[in-house]
Amino acid sequence: MNMDTIRIILCDDHALFRQGIRLLLQNKPHMEVVAEAATGRELMDLVPHYTPDVILLDLKMPHVDGLEATDWLRKVWPEVKIIVLSMINTDQMILHMMEKGVHGYLLKDVEAEELFEAIDHVVTKGVYLNERVSQALLKGMQHRTRNKPTLAHGVTLTDREAEALQL
Repeated sequence: MNMDTIRIILCDDHALFRQGIRLLLQNKPHMEVVAEAATGRELMDLVPHYTPDVILLDLKMPHVDGLEATDWLRKVWPEVKIIVLSMINTDQMILHMMEKGVHGYLLKDVEAEELFEAIDHVVTKGVYLNERVSQALLKGMQHRTRNKPTLAHGVTLTDREAEALQL
């Protein structure tokens, strides 16, 4: 294993899905699946032992889900890159997870080449935003801007500032 190998943990409650991703990643010599977890609880036990560079994380899992696992990872292992790999395709969830600090969000119907690109991109550039995620982020920003009071010259108030003005 060379020093540039990307160490990956797969976290998904579907064993067949994990096995398929592992097989795909075996074709990439610079990527290595070092461990697999079926729950967020298992992931929490594995991360300290394997110190991954990237975690491919499902959201809906028993015991500890991907949201709770993300909170723990951001707090305890902030240097680990997280790519959500989920079937949940709502603007709200994508925006929520990006706000929680994940580095990428992919749907499970993604092509293998995009998965490889996302892994490489989060390691080298810090974040991977495909068209779907970019659209969700833009909609979220537009929604927030529309719902905030503005002053002259388009200056937007924070929620706290708007609350203070109403007093």
